[in-house]
Amino acid sequence: MGIFFDIIGALVIRGTMVVIIISLTLSLHATLNERTMQARLKQNLAMTTDILKTDFSMIGHGVSTAGTAMLAASSTDLRFRADIDDNGIMDTVYYYLGPVAELATTENPNDRIIYRRVNQQTAREVGRGITTLSIIMYDVQGRVTATLANARSVQIGLIAQAGAPVERGYVKRYPTSSWELRFYPPNL
Repeated sequence: MGIFFDIIGALVIRGTMVVIIISLTLSLHATLNERTMQARLKQNLAMTTDILKTDFSMIGHGVSTAGTAMLAASSTDLRFRADIDDNGIMDTVYYYLGPVAELATTENPNDRIIYRRVNQQTAREVGRGITTLSIIMYDVQGRVTATLANARSVQIGLIAQAGAPVERGYVKRYPTSSWELRFYPPNL
C-alpha cells in the first residue's frame, strides 16, 4: 500500500513539474513575441522618421516670400513648400494619413498608412501602423499658433502600434512606439 502512495505522489509531482514547465515556456514565448513585435515596430518607425526629419528640416527651403512655406496643417495631414531636391524649382510636399480601411487586414482597428506626395507625383507609402499624427505649430515667441503664416517651428509626433495584439492572460494590448520632434527650419 505504501508503494502505491509513493507512485501516486511521484506522478502528482511530475505532473506539477510538467505544468510549471509548460506555463513557463508559454510565458517566455509570449514575452519573446511581444519583444520581437516591439523591436520591429521601433525599426519601422525609425525608418519613417528618418524620411520625415529630412523633409521637415527643409520646410521653406528656397521660398522667397516669408510666411508662405506652410500650406496646410491638421491632425491628419501637413502640406508645405520647399525646394527639396535643390534644383531651383519649388516643390509642394504633402504628408497625410490614409483611411483606416486600408489596413483592414490587421487586427488593430486604428492603424493607418502615412503617405508622402511631392508635387503631382503618385503618393508613396512612408510608414504603416501609424495611429496618431500630431502637428503643433509655434510662432516666433514659442507660443502655439494655428496661423500658418506665423509658424516658425513645427512639432511633429507619431504614435505607431503593431497590427496584432499581444495577449497576457485575458488582456489584449497592442505594442506601441512613439516619436516626437520639434523642427526649427531656418527658412520658415
